[in-house]
Amino acid sequence: MHVAANNHVARPTRHPYHQPAHGRYGNRAFHGSVENVSATGAAIALGEAGVTVDNGTFVDMHVEGLG
Repeated sequence: MHVAANNHVARPTRHPYHQPAHGRYGNRAFHGSVENVSATGAAIALGEAGVTVDNGTFVDMHVEGLG
């Protein structure tokens, strides 16, 4: 009997959270807005910030209302 590996990864539930955010990545500051949050992260729209951040990269930031 052959059992195929299950590559399904359970992802935490995302919750809408539209608030301004600002932070720093490397030596560049950015302003954007949080689109949604989960137990493992946040999706942030950077708009015209001119900053590109790879998925899974840690950044220092402050989000209003999240502490």
